[in-house]
Amino acid sequence: MDDRTSGTSGSHLPGGSGHTLTGALRRHAVTTPHEVFIVAETVAGKMRSVTFAELAARANRFSRVLRSLGIGHGSRFHVHLANRIEFAECLFAGAQLGAVMVPTSPDSTADDLAFVLSHSPHPRALSGWARSAGAARGPAG
Repeated sequence: MDDRTSGTSGSHLPGGSGHTLTGALRRHAVTTPHEVFIVAETVAGKMRSVTFAELAARANRFSRVLRSLGIGHGSRFHVHLANRIEFAECLFAGAQLGAVMVPTSPDSTADDLAFVLSHSPHPRALSGWARSAGAARGPAG
């Protein structure tokens, strides 16, 4: 199914090609499911990799968590993470919903955080991940 007919925005890629960020991930998840998308260090200091298919599945699960929190098309949500695999999961999950991720880094200064958040009207801040028994599982480290 094409992103333009699936009811989600998908964050269109530059150049007016009609391709979306989420569409590109889905295509790679189908055509090259076992190809590594990203390699990153975990908080425990170990290297970890995620394939296109794994990232697509994790982003799908997390998009359901976001939706359950009332985040949808046009919503803004603040994510405060280092450059980790979970950052990509949040980006793709938000794009699936047509939501805007407002990212900040733990390396940000208090002034940087204040500026970003004051220039993004009404972002929802996510702190930790939904882990309740009935909730879809959010990104895990």
